Amino acid sequence: MENQRVPTPANAEPDPEPMADRVPPALASRLRAARGDSGLSQGAVADEMVRRGFSWRQSTVAKSEAADRPVLFAEVAALALIYDKSLEYFLAPAEGLDAALDNVHRRIKETSNRYARLRFEEEGVRRKLVTFEGVYTMGRLIKTYSESGDEGDLVIPVRDLFIRHNHALLNPSEVYEAVGIDALDLEQIDADSLMAAAKDLAERYSELSQQELMDESGAMLNELDDFINGKGATPDFIAFLHEGTEWPLFAAGKLIALITHRLAHQKRLF
Repeated sequence: MENQRVPTPANAEPDPEPMADRVPPALASRLRAARGDSGLSQGAVADEMVRRGFSWRQSTVAKSEAADRPVLFAEVAALALIYDKSLEYFLAPAEGLDAALDNVHRRIKETSNRYARLRFEEEGVRRKLVTFEGVYTMGRLIKTYSESGDEGDLVIPVRDLFIRHNHALLNPSEVYEAVGIDALDLEQIDADSLMAAAKDLAERYSELSQQELMDESGAMLNELDDFINGKGATPDFIAFLHEGTEWPLFAAGKLIALITHRLAHQKRLF
């Protein structure tokens, strides 16, 4: 079998997602049975496939036999040569119980995909709901302050709100527009608060001993230094700052200051 080679692009390894529903359990069981008849191990089959131009490993054989990955026609043709079986042996339509198993397997795949989509959509809706709840509460606090003029109606509640809802509170909304705060204002609050949080973090690191600094992530310290010096930062580092204890406090303070300023300006106009 050494000189047998099925014409195919080298390293053919299909993406499992687009073709996942095309792998019938009947084919997988026939692959297992054929390998059993040949007496070859999964590793030996993988080696034979590599010799024929496929980037197969032992795990590829195992997944193919478990219907956990798609198997291309060219791959089936190569396996037929390795196992000394006809193509019809592998590709003949399933009948009886095999056909029933194929149908159930397809429905499992379809239902699983649908469930995953629904979970993704559900998470998106949940995040929107949380954001709306946070902005609504913010609007109620702004209204209370506008009626009382007591900044104490804002300070602690807004800080608590930022700790609970974090960055979602800076999404533009009609609540902010009603008091003259636009998207650019909110973006500036976020940027200023990120920088303030980063500088506060750097100051705390400067107080650590050499040993304590060595225990910290060198990559994170480098990103912190780059960010403070205007060299940008990765999304992961920005998320790290958002989720820290400093950013919500800075953001709350800056938003409160802007709210009081804009409301004062509106009162002067009227």
